[in-house]
Amino acid sequence: MANFLFYDYPILSPAQGLFPILTMKRLILSGVAFLAFSAAIAQNQASLSQVGTQQTSTQNQTGTTLNSAVTQGNGTNITVNTYNTSFTDQNGSNHTATVNQTGSSNYNQAVIVQSAGGGAPNSATINQQNNSGGSSYRSASPGLGDFFSGNYATTLQEGAGNGSVINQSSTSAGNYGSVTQFGTNNTQADIIQSDVSFGNSAQILQGADGSPVSGNQALITQQSVGSFNEAQITQTGDNNTATILETDFSTLNQATISQEGSNSTALIEQRFFSSINTASIIQTGDNNRGTIEQNSASTGNTADLFQSGNNNLNTSIQQNNFSLNNRATLNQYGNNNNQTRITQSDNSRDNTATIDMGGDGPTGMYPNGWTPVNGGTAIIEQSTNSFNNIARIGQSGDGHDGRIYQNGNVSDNQAYIDQYPAANGNIGRIEQTNQSGGTARILQNQNSYTGGAGGGNIALILQGNGSYGMSTDNFTLVTQDNYGGAGNISRNEQLGSNNLAIITQFGDGNVLAGLGSDPIARQVGSNNQMYITQSGMGNMAHVSQIGTGNLAIINQTSN
Repeated sequence: MANFLFYDYPILSPAQGLFPILTMKRLILSGVAFLAFSAAIAQNQASLSQVGTQQTSTQNQTGTTLNSAVTQGNGTNITVNTYNTSFTDQNGSNHTATVNQTGSSNYNQAVIVQSAGGGAPNSATINQQNNSGGSSYRSASPGLGDFFSGNYATTLQEGAGNGSVINQSSTSAGNYGSVTQFGTNNTQADIIQSDVSFGNSAQILQGADGSPVSGNQALITQQSVGSFNEAQITQTGDNNTATILETDFSTLNQATISQEGSNSTALIEQRFFSSINTASIIQTGDNNRGTIEQNSASTGNTADLFQSGNNNLNTSIQQNNFSLNNRATLNQYGNNNNQTRITQSDNSRDNTATIDMGGDGPTGMYPNGWTPVNGGTAIIEQSTNSFNNIARIGQSGDGHDGRIYQNGNVSDNQAYIDQYPAANGNIGRIEQTNQSGGTARILQNQNSYTGGAGGGNIALILQGNGSYGMSTDNFTLVTQDNYGGAGNISRNEQLGSNNLAIITQFGDGNVLAGLGSDPIARQVGSNNQMYITQSGMGNMAHVSQIGTGNLAIINQTSN
């Protein structure tokens, strides 16, 4: 069969990449090719089928309700589908564009551009699946002429209500997929690189500075035996939702979600035999919701979640169920951060969890540079067979609630709560039950830092509990300042032996008491020690020690 060729500028070789002049129209038929066009008053359709290697296709359409379909590969007796390129350009609205480069799809490139979208939505789909990709790691921002790292797929859409899907799954390696959308209510932006996924890169961009979007949804899936993958979602605007799934034997993957705007929701899952993964969520705006899950045999993972704005709700990092050598950091810079939580429980060992409320961003170190925020609740749980874990909560401002739970057959855990400066009316609580070799420290309203005046804080520390078991070799440290403010309260209880408690309170009207409504701080067991220092007027200290070999020293001085 003779080959037919129609073109109005020279053909480019594969090494030269795709098509630099998007407005020019070209049609190429090479090898065994079939091209069918049909036109009607209401709808134009263009379809192209190419069988072989190093095929090139361009579809240019302008108008309304257009349909474009390109198939490269999938012919009978086809053994390879490689080095093919496809470009589709549609201008208008209510369009559908599909590119299929499937079946041993390697080193192929596909681009769909749908611009000037109007009232009706557009749809773009690129399929490069089934033994898809190459043999090397794909860079995050490859050039179109880079044929030797796997498949390349990208879509660009403007307008409202658009949908875009890139499928590079089923033994996917070295692929790159990107979706860019501008406009509102784009309900679908999906990139799928799953089912034995290795060395892939996926990027979704919805909106930009000066061109915000709203009501968009984005999903990247790199799961079912996935490693060395990168996923990134960036959304600028309001009411957006972003999800990245890197689950089921997920190793050495990187996932990042960045959202700027109000009422956004972000979720990253790297779970079920998840190891050495990195997850990061950055949300700037109001009423954000962020969740990172690295559960079920989670080892060596890193999770960072930063929120700048007000009323950040339902924010959590989870590294549970045989959680080992993980690090979680959650930083909130705003007001009324409700129920912020990090959990590293159920056979949890050698993990580090940090929650900061107030500061100068993800790299901020307290107390220097802190800007007070108010009314947040921070919770860290490292419980049930939990060993050698470290938990830190830092809160700057008023009305905070900080809680650390290290309960249920735990040992050698460390818990720290810092609430300052200008702190007034904060609550810090640490529980270490059935614990040995643990450290619990609460610092409130440190006067050594600017704005340290205040008071009315409550510090509660429990080490040991009759229902869980006794506590041994633990250390409690409480320091409270209230110069110029109302009195602070320290409530303490240690059950077991060889425990040490040091309580220091500066200012007037401070109280040392027991837990709940108990007016007496207690140590029950043997060889326990308690040292109390109160400096100021009107302070009270009530201590009870039951057992043998215990020591209590109370020092009270008036200024």
